[in-house]
Amino acid sequence: MVSEALARRYWPDQDPIGKRVSFGTRGTNWLTVVGVARDMRDTQVATEPRDVAYLPYANVRWPFMTLVIRADRDPERMTNDVRRVLWSIDPALPLPDIRPLDSYRAGALAGSRFSLLLMAVFAGTALLLGILGVYGVTYFTVMRRTREFGVRLALGARRRAVLGMVLRGAARPVLIGVLLGLGGARLLSRFVEALLYGTSPVDTTLYAVAGLVLAAVAVCASAVPAWRATRVDPRQALAAE
Repeated sequence: MVSEALARRYWPDQDPIGKRVSFGTRGTNWLTVVGVARDMRDTQVATEPRDVAYLPYANVRWPFMTLVIRADRDPERMTNDVRRVLWSIDPALPLPDIRPLDSYRAGALAGSRFSLLLMAVFAGTALLLGILGVYGVTYFTVMRRTREFGVRLALGARRRAVLGMVLRGAARPVLIGVLLGLGGARLLSRFVEALLYGTSPVDTTLYAVAGLVLAAVAVCASAVPAWRATRVDPRQALAAE
């Protein structure tokens, strides 16, 4: 039995069944391919499948082996049954570890998951600091322009127009920051490529969604100061000066 990767490598666009292959150093021990098995990742999830050949256990000298059992019930409850069956074949057979496949997969992904979780925590913290920063700067700007807003409202400006003016003023630097951030993320994406599986580090849709989310968060952070600007009493604003 050979894997799909091995078949593609040595017999591209051909039927590998019936082909002969030798694993000897001098062209000896020729074997006939009788089947093709699907590719698997036996080292790391993010690595490409390797060329694999499955040989009869009696034909090889291997110090250990792995037995995979497909179960139609809870695998945890089958551990004792598996031990009894194997020991009925050889009572002296050591069984060091019997675990469900999910536990092996979780262990293989634990490092990547922790790294991504840590990055998500830092990203969330940065987002929170960004929200507070946008809110603080916008609020400070609105408070300094209280007299200007009072004059505008006294001269007949609509509160909706004042609201839009404040939001546009806050959105302009945010838009510039989002564009610069997306450009920086594109340049630094290669550093996180090893942590991703089945996902490209350069995803246009993901970048667009992230930019829209950040822009929406910035607008929401500016909404309270902008609303306060529309509540300015023209008489109080002019009297304060």
